[in-house]
Amino acid sequence: MIKAHIVNHTHWDREWYFTAMDALVLSEQLFTDAIVELEKNPEASFVLDGQLSILDDYLALYPEKLSNIQALIAKKQLFIGPWFTQSDAFYAHAESILRNGMIGVFESKKYGEYMDIGYLPDTFGFNAQVPAILEQLGLDTFIFWRGFILANMSAVPISNGRA
Repeated sequence: MIKAHIVNHTHWDREWYFTAMDALVLSEQLFTDAIVELEKNPEASFVLDGQLSILDDYLALYPEKLSNIQALIAKKQLFIGPWFTQSDAFYAHAESILRNGMIGVFESKKYGEYMDIGYLPDTFGFNAQVPAILEQLGLDTFIFWRGFILANMSAVPISNGRA
């Protein structure tokens, strides 16, 4: 039997296809709807793309939503962080990836618990230091989508936290 989990989530490229202002307009629609749905459906949950910066942007517009968001995080309905922003884990320098995670973990704590998963679903490869970075951040689980050529792999990759 296959066990599957369906996870409500967003993938949010803050300034990839549109401007920061466009992102604010879209985030207002997305997050307001997500908050309403989560509050109406206590069994539901939502992953905020493993990053925090988009939540900061939303709360800059709607600071009155802070208590709603903190309550949803406390109830494990809304999952934020651990990254400050989704980064390119292939071309970016290892130090910048680590700092991104450190800032994300630290800043997430003002809202509640952060998602303790190395969530990097949309990168085109991985810096050799990613296992060590995840270990430094205390993340022992890794979710990815791209960056591995499964046909070339003979086994599931297992890391001991060293590159």
